[in-house]
Amino acid sequence: MRTKKSGAVAGLVLATLAAALTPSTASATLAVPSGGGATKVVTAAPVVRQVRLNVPRTAEVGANLSGYAQVVDIDGKLALPVPGVRVSIQMQRPGAGFVAVSSDTTDESGMVTFGFTARTNVTWRAVMQTSRKTLVSKQVTTAATAQANWGGRPDMDVTHGVRAHFAVRVLPTGGKVALQYAAGRSGHLAWVSAKPVGVPQSGLVDPYITFTKAGTYYVRAATVRSAFNAAGYTSTITITVR
Repeated sequence: MRTKKSGAVAGLVLATLAAALTPSTASATLAVPSGGGATKVVTAAPVVRQVRLNVPRTAEVGANLSGYAQVVDIDGKLALPVPGVRVSIQMQRPGAGFVAVSSDTTDESGMVTFGFTARTNVTWRAVMQTSRKTLVSKQVTTAATAQANWGGRPDMDVTHGVRAHFAVRVLPTGGKVALQYAAGRSGHLAWVSAKPVGVPQSGLVDPYITFTKAGTYYVRAATVRSAFNAAGYTSTITITVR
C-alpha cells in the first residue's frame, strides 16, 4: 500500500531530478530515503552549458578551410547537444576588434559550421546569446603561413665569390623574404640568413647569396614572420659551390 509519506517522498525525488536536469549554474539537492525511515540529502552536480569552437590552428595563405561551433550541456560525464540556439561566429584580425562573420541556429547535433579562406592570422570565438545570458567559447587562433615557392629553376652549380641569384615567388605581397643557407654536412643544420628583401606587388623577388668558399650547401627561402602571417618556406635544394 502506498502511504501519504512515501508518496510525498517520491514526489520530492521526481521534482528534484527534474530541477537537476535543467541547465543551471547552481547545484541541486536530492532527498533519498534511507534505512530506518530517515532521509539522506545528496548534492547533485550542476548542469553546465558550454560553447565549444573547433577551427584549424594553421593554414597556408589561400587555403579554403572550415570550422564549427557546438553548444552542449555538461551533465556529469555526458555532453548533451543543444539544438535550436543562435550562435555568432566572430573573428579578430591583428590590430582590430572582433567582428561577426556568420550567425546561425544550431542543428540537432548542437552545431553550426562556417567556412573561410586563410589570408592573415585570425583569432576566433563563438558567442551564444539569449535573453538570460551570454556564453563565449575559448578563443582559437589560426596562423596563416605565407606561401614561398621558387620563382624559376634554381641554379644548382654556382661559383664562390660571385652573387648567386635565386628567384622566389611570395604570397601575400608587402612583406619580406630572405635566402637561407647551411653547409651540407651531417648533423644539425646551422641556417644562415642573407639580408631580407621586400616583396613587391608582383610577388616575385630575386635575392642573392655570395658564398665565400666552395663546398656543398643547402639553400631555401623563408618569409619574415609578422603580426599578419607566420613564416613560410620554399623547398630545400642542394647546390654545389665551386
